[in-house]
Amino acid sequence: AKTKSVDEEFIKTQLLKTGGTPYNIKNLEIDISDGLFLSKSELNEIRRNSLSVLEEKIIDNNKRESDFKGLEEDESVNIKTNGYTAFVSSVEQLNAVAEFDFERIYIPCELLDDTDCFKENIKDKIIVALPEIIFDGELEKVEKIISKAKENGIDKLLINNPSQLKYAKDYKVFLSYRFNIWNEYSLKFYKDKYNVSAACLSPELSLKSITKMNKAAETEIIAYGHIPVMITENCIIKNTGKCPCNSEFVYITDRIGAKFPVKKAGNACRSILYNSVPIYLADKKNILNNTGCMMNLYFTVENAENVKKICKEYFENKADMPESFTRGHYFK
Repeated sequence: AKTKSVDEEFIKTQLLKTGGTPYNIKNLEIDISDGLFLSKSELNEIRRNSLSVLEEKIIDNNKRESDFKGLEEDESVNIKTNGYTAFVSSVEQLNAVAEFDFERIYIPCELLDDTDCFKENIKDKIIVALPEIIFDGELEKVEKIISKAKENGIDKLLINNPSQLKYAKDYKVFLSYRFNIWNEYSLKFYKDKYNVSAACLSPELSLKSITKMNKAAETEIIAYGHIPVMITENCIIKNTGKCPCNSEFVYITDRIGAKFPVKKAGNACRSILYNSVPIYLADKKNILNNTGCMMNLYFTVENAENVKKICKEYFENKADMPESFTRGHYFK
């Protein structure tokens, strides 16, 4: 050192600065002669290099061997479909879509007591949609509803999560978009293990990926609708000063003025928050037809008149662009 030499305290201060790392030095022994010099930057470099070497040794000593050989593509079955399916949230929406040639109509189980969905002209198309979340205390009521539906000839269920796959033993099951089917391997798994009848693919997929996907079962994509973005046990509707039990929509506004619809989730005391704008793809049907998937029209806030208008736009190729809409992730 030309001027000030380093001491143990100075070295200790620099070497113990491990706050930004997963390490904590508990014991440090320093052996240094008098009159030596090291800069602060050199000591910091020693600390960083030492911890880097330590990390490499830890990783090398904890590598696991795997006999996984990779996934094999199975192109023996590639089911391509077309046509339309509908998800409805109210009786008036059900009556409106019944006028159109939908292959399947998904109806929430809590609506079964409020409507005559057992009419012969639509009964074969009805799939009972289970609640997104079912607590243990709600299970008995839900199972009574679907058992009654089965007694009346409706034995198809739209399910939302793996816990509901237990119904595949007694019902024909359809997977909602909440299963987040992202590739052909997950689709084939559910088809082979649970014999699912069809699956709605993840709305976060691009149309390019969907078109390339080998499809072991019938598939759907959401081509229209306000997609749910959150389910909360906190009653948003009650917090606005309104009664959640009248099944009306309320709207909450974000910082840029976008209005998000909120509605009670069926018979349960929880709220569903929907996207402020709908997915709209009626003007892109030439592209959608090449995906090999059915188009699902997901109705939530729409009244009967709007439902019929939107159905005509898709069925009759008469796109009427809404003022605000999104393409979702389909063109990313």
